[in-house]
Amino acid sequence: MKLSTRLAGLGLIATAFASTPARAQLTSAGLDCHNGNAVTLMGAIACAGSFNGNNMNQQADVTAAMKSAFSSYTGSGSWWTYVGDPGFTGSTNGGIHFTSPVTGYFTIVLKSSNQFSMYLFNGGTSGIGSISFTDIGTSLNKQGVVQGLSHASLYSLNSAPPTTSTPEPSTVVLMGSGLLGLVAFRRRRRA
Repeated sequence: MKLSTRLAGLGLIATAFASTPARAQLTSAGLDCHNGNAVTLMGAIACAGSFNGNNMNQQADVTAAMKSAFSSYTGSGSWWTYVGDPGFTGSTNGGIHFTSPVTGYFTIVLKSSNQFSMYLFNGGTSGIGSISFTDIGTSLNKQGVVQGLSHASLYSLNSAPPTTSTPEPSTVVLMGSGLLGLVAFRRRRRA
């Protein structure tokens, strides 16, 4: 097999590594998270949604949406981490209580029926121990009745992106290019 044929085959492999798979985006449920003055009632500073589905099945898209929707408060380099599901009381409204006060920026995701909304809070340095919630900005049935809370999820703000041990596709392509250059150099020296 000729060197040019081998290099062309390796080029196709490098191209395959360089392409990034498309990710599904969150889809709007058609209800505004501000509905019924939900942001003010809950004491949130901002919200996003309502979205279709379950936030627990779409973690990467949920945290990407938080990063985008709340960047004017938290900065464009913000990264969100799922912390867990805090305890809550109530059906369509009630209280969410934390085991210890939550400081800094955090997001509560309310999931009702097959929809969820995100609400941004700032606990400052002293923290927030509980919040009141309402599902009026999350899910309404066909008759306009507020749906009961399925679960609430807590996400915290991190200032640095999570570390990963997997190289980025561009790094793989760069390493492959260097390897191809070395192979070509050795071939030329032998000839």
